[in-house]
Amino acid sequence: MTKLHSGRRRPAFTLVELLVVIAIIGVLVALLLPAVQAAREAARRIQCSNHLKQIGLGFQLHHDTYNACPTGGSGVDVARTLAGGVPATLGEQSWNWTYQILPYIEQANLYQNPDDETVKSTPIKIYFCPSRRPPQVWSINASGSNGRRAQLDYVGCRGSTNNGTDGVVSRSLVNPRVPLARYQNITDGLSNTLVAGERCWAIDWYYAPGGPETDWYRGGYVSGFTGSSQTFLNLTGTSAPLKDLRGPFTGVTVPLLIARSFGSAHPGGINITLADGSVRNVSYTINLATWLDLARRDDGNALGDF
Repeated sequence: MTKLHSGRRRPAFTLVELLVVIAIIGVLVALLLPAVQAAREAARRIQCSNHLKQIGLGFQLHHDTYNACPTGGSGVDVARTLAGGVPATLGEQSWNWTYQILPYIEQANLYQNPDDETVKSTPIKIYFCPSRRPPQVWSINASGSNGRRAQLDYVGCRGSTNNGTDGVVSRSLVNPRVPLARYQNITDGLSNTLVAGERCWAIDWYYAPGGPETDWYRGGYVSGFTGSSQTFLNLTGTSAPLKDLRGPFTGVTVPLLIARSFGSAHPGGINITLADGSVRNVSYTINLATWLDLARRDDGNALGDF
């Protein structure tokens, strides 16, 4: 027997219903996107904390080896100091702590590489904050010499003086010699003393150098002290941490503020590592007196909340 069709058509979406569904989906995506972005930023901040944890461990292992913290080097884009064909250490090394701790962050081969240009141009993954940028190598001019220079998103703390006499990172190759920072003279306590943290940076300069060609980016991650209050890769605690700033900048005031300040791309604050190897997140609104006490190793002041 032949089955008869009823002649009724299957129901379908009307144009209005389709538009309503699309609108609902759009609203749900708009609500979900900030949550996804927040989750991603939380993951990046944790990864950044891990980078600083490894840096803090590098400082501790260096101290275990030499009974002193690594130093801050001396000069911008200078030659590495060698002694008997091997890298000099502590106050005799012209390159920054970022180079001196390489053997203790699984970079011994790079530390021992005999070619300065290779070392200067090789990026270190843990020296970059994932909230800001992937590892960067720039072709730049530094004091008349050209080359590729691996960059850096973290800085050491030199306390409150230009030569680091009251911080963990002291200046190398100074005459008279700056006393080395040793755990026994961090009298404020290892858990109360800042070793290194994120540095403030210009958002417009994440992927290429900008502004005046000055020492805070041209020499790359191995650059050390210049004896100036503007030295970038080893900062004092005299400026409160800042959130990364967006340009374009006119004049020199804001670039100098960037050069002198800890800071980050994270929305709420910066990550730091202390001399005991712990990692903390510090709010941009931290009291400046507390921040300065944290930066100095032996001021004897009671440390406020941070």
